[in-house]
Amino acid sequence: MNIIYNGNNYFLETPCTICEFLKKIGKSKIPMMVKLNGNFLSRKKRGDVLLNEGDSLNIVLFLGGG
Repeated sequence: MNIIYNGNNYFLETPCTICEFLKKIGKSKIPMMVKLNGNFLSRKKRGDVLLNEGDSLNIVLFLGGG
């Protein structure tokens, strides 16, 4: 199954939720905003939403610094 992740094609062998995808790519513990097909998702909904063929997922990380 193919999705678009931050503007790039990404292949998933099996369907997964957004939370599962974030764990796969090693970003599950980082503060972020998630946008799926143009709509922002709350943290609570990420475990319920299943990624589908052709979905567009954008992730914006919050990084601190000085």
